[in-house]
Parts: sequence; structure tokens; C-alpha cells
Amino acid sequence: TTPVWYRYADGVVEIVTVATTRKVALLRKRPAASLCVQRETYPPAYVTVEGEVSIEPLPEGAVADIASRYLGPEGGAAFASISEDDTLLRLQIKTWRTSDFAKLGS
Repeated sequence: TTPVWYRYADGVVEIVTVATTRKVALLRKRPAASLCVQRETYPPAYVTVEGEVSIEPLPEGAVADIASRYLGPEGGAAFASISEDDTLLRLQIKTWRTSDFAKLGS
């Protein structure tokens, strides 16, 4: 496993990466994946998704868009200018699992 930056819209998680990574090689053999995201502030919560993955050419601006979620607009643009990412992974979500500890109260 490896941490990834992602964006989510309309039942699809998008991740940018480098085509020569082990994860891409494994996805070419079996195009299924899962992703777990957690909130680290109190109260903790998480979501795990699973589904089929397509491997696609990287659209213009995708690295900056995704990196901006984590680094802000300027940091995202700066990261994109040095990134070697050249591949887009699209995880079509089939299964969701969630837990939100806020439901337990304070």
C-alpha cells in the first residue's frame, strides 16, 4: 500500500500516478482496488470504497487540481510543475463502508 492524493466526483475516485509504478502494473493484471480515507481530527470517521479501475492518459491540469486539495492553489501548481505523474487511475465505486464516531456523542 501507499498513500495517495485523490479527488472524488459522481461515484468516481481519481488518482494521478506514474505509469511505471508497481500499482499500475498490478492494476493492469487485475483492475480492482480499494481506498480508505480517514478524518484524523476528533471525532474520527472513515470511508472505504472498492471498485473497478480504469487506467487512462493524464488530462491537462489533473495533477494541479488534485494537489491543490492538499497544498492550496499555489502549492498545487508548484507541485504539478515538478511532478512526474503521467497516468490517471479512475476507481468506479461499487462498494462503500463508512463509520462516523460523531454518532457516539461527545
